Amino acid sequence: TFRGLTGSDRYFLYLAAAGTGFRANALANLTPAVFDLDADTPTVTLAARFNKSRKLKVQPLPVDVAIALRDFIAGKPANEPLWGGTWAKDQRGAEMLRADLEAAGIAYFVEGPDGLEYADFHSLRHSYLTLGGRAGIDLRTLQELAGHSDPKLTARYSHRRLHDLAGAVDKLPSLVPTISPVVSNASEIPLRMTGTDAVSVAVPVAVPVAVTGGIGLHRTALKYTLGIFDETSGGLAESLEMKQTGAVLHRSAVDCTSASERARTFDPLIKSQLLYQLSYRGL
Repeated sequence: TFRGLTGSDRYFLYLAAAGTGFRANALANLTPAVFDLDADTPTVTLAARFNKSRKLKVQPLPVDVAIALRDFIAGKPANEPLWGGTWAKDQRGAEMLRADLEAAGIAYFVEGPDGLEYADFHSLRHSYLTLGGRAGIDLRTLQELAGHSDPKLTARYSHRRLHDLAGAVDKLPSLVPTISPVVSNASEIPLRMTGTDAVSVAVPVAVPVAVTGGIGLHRTALKYTLGIFDETSGGLAESLEMKQTGAVLHRSAVDCTSASERARTFDPLIKSQLLYQLSYRGL
């Protein structure tokens, strides 16, 4: 027994501390009446006078903690503190926990990234928020569970180690494309040909391609040329590019010239000589 608490009392006290995140003074004043362990969502209600923020707080309980506490609470006076005595009033929580850690063969302090870290009673509150963060609970929700007014304070209670960070990055989606067993190395995947030769290329992996209505490989436009017939000279005035059968003929818009004497009034909106001549012919 330590300050009025038996070994069994202390076990359930530590369990309640790690399952609620409550401070020592709050835990020391909890009675069986404030627990609702048979509800769909088990809860414990902390009176405003025992809460540091001076607000009534209804805290949900993990189901396994609720089940364990049910047997411990059963038969105890409804309005008597479950973990009374002088341990909290005299601030002897750390001393109590240290003795129990020694009996269990657990170190009271360990070397941390910023110096020694001590397993005092308040560290159970740190454990509550750290475990919540590792479980994926967002910072805003952790802040509500902790009863903090500032999320920055909650962040200081939720600690991370390298293995926590490694577990987090493992949840990122895959950044490497799936490669066919035929290819063992992504660097060996050949690029799809974009040249002018109609040569079929065997690609050993599935590569998504855009369907463009059966258009074949691109070929240089110089092999397919037409000309504008000059009615004055009776010959070809210049060559044009044709991209595909039925494609629109085009030329640079900067080549705009004056209209011939047979042409109708020049339309300044038609910037291309070719389009102007097509317009002249009613096309």
